[in-house]
Amino acid sequence: MPEAAAAPFSKLLKNLDILRMILEQMNLPAINCMGRTCQIVRPVAFLVSSTRFFSIIKQFFPTQLSSFSTALTKSHGIITGSCALDMLLGLEGDEPSDLNIIVPLAGLSKIQNFLRSAHFTEHAHSNVHRTMASCTNQFHLYTHDTKMVTISQTKSSDVLDAVINSPSTADMTFMTAGGQKVFSSATGTYVILCKNMCGIHKQSGD
Repeated sequence: MPEAAAAPFSKLLKNLDILRMILEQMNLPAINCMGRTCQIVRPVAFLVSSTRFFSIIKQFFPTQLSSFSTALTKSHGIITGSCALDMLLGLEGDEPSDLNIIVPLAGLSKIQNFLRSAHFTEHAHSNVHRTMASCTNQFHLYTHDTKMVTISQTKSSDVLDAVINSPSTADMTFMTAGGQKVFSSATGTYVILCKNMCGIHKQSGD
């Protein structure tokens, strides 16, 4: 490529690199809003969002990112707690040490099989906390080295039962392998902050 022709292309790449660094400092809703501004920004926003998700998950499954995403999707599970908040706000401070997963009644075995293949050890069943007893069927704890994964199995086929009945607003933020949602507390209404990693969709409902 002639030097004169390569100059604009090099300038564009440099600007995209700067754009990526700016987006990395934003929370997820802001990243996705930026991603909807134009076709140039959109793929960079998608890359930043995807990289943030996998940077969280790789702390637990460094060589099995794709397998975990598949297992989570097939089990119809969701991730709550500090990892979901890290995805929403961006990683800050220490690396996450615990991954909290909620699965519906029929989805438990799929995520358990994955954890066993990833060499996580199951501990004795823990009692379901009384605040979640109305909607949670079983609670399981898995560990590997310094990492911990908890699995809560709901009594119904709807994982949102556990989210809506959560005693903590922190657990009303949850994510899947393809998106993130945040529920407001108390009122029963909700706001979908992010429908998918590619674009933001805000809406309210009952």
